[in-house]
Amino acid sequence: MAVALTLSAGVWAQPTSLRLECNDIFSVWNKRVVEAYAALGVEVECVDMPWARGAQNLASGLLDGTAIRAKEFGDQFPNLVRVEPPVTVFTILLYKRKGEDIDHRNWRSHSIVSLRGSVLSDQLLVGLDSHRAGSVEVGLKQLSAGRVDLLLGDTLAVPKAIEELGVTNVEPLYPPVATYPMHHYLNREYGDLLLPISQQLMERQALE
Repeated sequence: MAVALTLSAGVWAQPTSLRLECNDIFSVWNKRVVEAYAALGVEVECVDMPWARGAQNLASGLLDGTAIRAKEFGDQFPNLVRVEPPVTVFTILLYKRKGEDIDHRNWRSHSIVSLRGSVLSDQLLVGLDSHRAGSVEVGLKQLSAGRVDLLLGDTLAVPKAIEELGVTNVEPLYPPVATYPMHHYLNREYGDLLLPISQQLMERQALE
């Protein structure tokens, strides 16, 4: 199980570079993490890939960490450590086709598509008629075409896909289903970086 940051009194063996999963959807927060490392003299290579493949590469140690994932993400990866504080907090919404009689009281009785590899989504949809898509775009197309009733997603990736695909028959359903803190994760072998990178992230939040 991944653990939160603990203070370590060891010598900081600073690496010169890291390879992090940096999904392009979250470019603003990827940049925050990259800049925090730059202040420490550590160069970050961002590797953009689908969520599921990114999880596989993190599990096998092919990547040094991930710029931003859900708080519970690291529970399934003993080689990862969750860095505090959160990089940001996401709002999770359901999206439906316009005109459909679905609201916050009855959404659980409808079919829902979510992103494959999302621990957060899996927890929210336990016991429901849920399906997995390899990308936000695929899930959005399924919703728009009527193959599912709802899409579970955030307030960034889904609106971006709606605009890029020119989808006109989909709208968000309020109120939000949940809010989730999103964290940076780092491979345990870089444990001496935890305190310095945590301090950098806190300093950046204090300036907001």
